[in-house]
This record gives sequence, C-alpha cells and structure tokens, in this order.
Amino acid sequence: MISTKNKPQRIRYDIKIRRLQVAKIEDLSQSLRAITFTGEALDTFQSDGFDDHIKVFFPNADGQLVLPQIGERGVAYPEGVEKPAVREYTPTGIDLVGQTLRLEFAIHDAGPATTWAKNVQLGQEIAIAGPRGALVLSMEVNHYVLVGDETALPAIRRRLSELPQGSTAYVFAEINSEADEVPLPSAADVKVVWAYRRGAAATSAHFLLEQVQQATLPTDDVQVWIGCEREQVRALREWFWNNGWDKDDVKHASYWNKGTAAYHEPHD
Repeated sequence: MISTKNKPQRIRYDIKIRRLQVAKIEDLSQSLRAITFTGEALDTFQSDGFDDHIKVFFPNADGQLVLPQIGERGVAYPEGVEKPAVREYTPTGIDLVGQTLRLEFAIHDAGPATTWAKNVQLGQEIAIAGPRGALVLSMEVNHYVLVGDETALPAIRRRLSELPQGSTAYVFAEINSEADEVPLPSAADVKVVWAYRRGAAATSAHFLLEQVQQATLPTDDVQVWIGCEREQVRALREWFWNNGWDKDDVKHASYWNKGTAAYHEPHD
C-alpha cells in the first residue's frame, strides 16, 4: 500500500495547441540553454507536476510551423506539407500573469530540436501542446533524492525550486564536465553530487549508480525520483528497491532510450 505521504495525485488536462514566440535566450551552461517564450494563450496553461512534459512543435525544413488539428479521431496534419519535428520537454519558469514559460534544452548530439535551439533568434515561433496530465508527487516528506542526467536537469531544477525550507534534497546529476554544471537554487538544504563522464559516452558506464552507491542516504521519510536513460533508470530503480527503500517511495521516468529518437516513457 502506498504511504499517505508519498501517494501521488493524478490530474488530467484538456489538450490545447499554443503558438509561442521566443522572448529570451540564456545559456545556463555549455550544454543547457534556457529559452523563455511568450504568448497570450499561456494565460490558461496548466502544469502541476515538476516532471510534466509537453510536446514542442518545431518549424520544418522549409521554415514552416505546420500544426495538427486535434479532433475526435486524434491528431491530423494537413496533407502535402512536411510534418514538424516534435519533441517533449519539461515546462519550467511558468508565469501565467506575465504569460511566459521557459524550456531548457540539453545541447547534445545534433538533432532537429538541438539545431533549432543552437540557432534560435528572438521572435521566432514554435508551438506546444499539453501537458496531457500530471502525476503530482507530494511534498510532505522531509527528504528528497533526485537522480538524473542532463535531460532531467530541468525537472530537477523545477522540483528544487518548489521544495520548502526545512527539507533536505540529495541531488545526483550526470554531466560531462564541470563546464556543464548549472545553478540549483532551492529553499531546501541541497546536497549535490556531480557525476562526470569526462568525454565518455552517456551509456558507457553506470555513472549515476556508482555515485549513489557510495552515498549515505535516508531510507525513511523520503521520496526518490529518477530520470535518465531507460536502462540506467532500471539499474538505479532496482538498486533502491533492493537496498532498503520502499517501492512506493521510488518514482522513475525514462527520459530517453539509447538508439531511439524522440523517446519518452511515462513516469511510474
């Protein structure tokens, strides 16, 4: 049975496609770029889970922002035009009054989203859809363990920004080097371990697991969240389950899968 403290709340939202314009570009590190968007349609935007994800539609190769229609039969694109690249991102920096929203792009191997983020200019347009729903994790425990790679840093940063004073957060973040470290502001007492790859491939070793195994972490009054590559998530999840943590206190999300483009597995 899930403990009352760690029982998640599921919320469903109506899906709406929103056109947004680039208002600000900021490099948080050499591998993470924050882009702030604005648009009147954001006045009704909802996102209650720190690791929510929205679909982002990018202009196609012709520079057109081709958007689908959402109907009873699902999503349908106009015929005769190239479909947009679509990727999923965690919304952060949400300001409904100011009608702005921030997305943080991990700058890694070339792809349509990375290429767009590298070359983005103020005023350019994208569109977003979602989130479809949220799995809201409680903030009633005293200890939070957050484990993830670059792709999960936006969710980790958002979670830390929400944690209350008096709580403790243990962050394990996999990045390539010191140049990829980002600020982790929080009212909580934050203890950070950076797991450096030093040029090695992201899935060539269990960089996060090795650091977690060496740490002294609370097993009671705790919430564990994991977000990274699919097989890395499985290894970390199994380690926590087999070393004193209740399964209901360990939540996880596969943010990508080696060899698979545009992959995202819902969290559990």
